[in-house]
Amino acid sequence: MNSKSTIIVFCLVSLFISIYLPFNSRDHSETLYQTINVSATLIAAFATVMTLALALLLYKKYGIDTAVIYKRTEVVFRLLEKINLLIFFLESKEVAFAISMDSSDKKYLQKYYSLKLIFSDAYLDELEKLFEISSNPVTPKKIVEKMDILKFRLISYGISTEEKANYAKLYPLGSRNEQEKFG
Repeated sequence: MNSKSTIIVFCLVSLFISIYLPFNSRDHSETLYQTINVSATLIAAFATVMTLALALLLYKKYGIDTAVIYKRTEVVFRLLEKINLLIFFLESKEVAFAISMDSSDKKYLQKYYSLKLIFSDAYLDELEKLFEISSNPVTPKKIVEKMDILKFRLISYGISTEEKANYAKLYPLGSRNEQEKFG
């Protein structure tokens, strides 16, 4: 017997007991109306218990866990898509090149790690778009922790034009603007 027929048999037996028991154990002082009322109450209680059991069975299959996993996957893919589309431009006196977030040129970039950087407002705007996605409550903790490392706590715009020449400028590709604020 499969589980579906077992459930049907259990329901029918329970329904029969719910109807039979009040009539069988009825006191002779009870009216027929009172006995039917007790029977209906037992049937309602049984239906409530069965509804709860059914809800618990379906919860495992279609529950909130599935929705959270789906939403978490959606957020992660949206973040990955946004990261893969980002391309930044690094410009200094010695060098200028584009850096994609999925760049495989990490060994090439390592020799420029010592450059002092200033960041454009457009760069910060692009990062803010990533932070909006990563701040979603369903974003996995490890991703949130890594994204938090990228957050700026304080930006100072007090860099003179002469001093800017000593820094490498970082901005999103295509947003270069001579009036851009750097900090």
